Amino acid sequence: MDTLEQQILVMLRKSESGLTINQISLHAKKDRHTIAKYLEKMQSQGLIEMRTRGKSKIYSITESSLISAMKKNDSLSSELSQVFQALDQKVMLKTRKDLSNHDRCFEQAGNSAVCKNCPVEETFKTGKSSTTRSKYADITAHPITKDNDVIAVVEIIKKRKSTK
Repeated sequence: MDTLEQQILVMLRKSESGLTINQISLHAKKDRHTIAKYLEKMQSQGLIEMRTRGKSKIYSITESSLISAMKKNDSLSSELSQVFQALDQKVMLKTRKDLSNHDRCFEQAGNSAVCKNCPVEETFKTGKSSTTRSKYADITAHPITKDNDVIAVVEIIKKRKSTK
């Protein structure tokens, strides 16, 4: 992967709603036609996806097939939820978009605010599994990667038994 492709991927990862060719061109300081060629190649490789909004083409990072399937298939999502609920742990799948509002996961761990050393944030930054221990739970985050990029994180919250 060449440096312009990497630069485009970094820009798209940082954008919550995607970017147009013009926005990418401006940030990359490259000609719009050059960017369009790269975007077409990256789209054909499955690295990015494009949607239209009016006359604009909006490019964003491609989600993993598991995440896409879960979002499109309520019964699959429901069945996986039932499996996770049967465990003695809370298991959640987080994307970068979830990170912006923390999906209030800290409440699942019994905390009143975002964890001081949020393992999901750390895993997205480092690409490595991360664990933190809150007052009420152990929270572990494991990366899901595609082409060496973290595209999602599996967060496991195991509440500790209260000791009186």
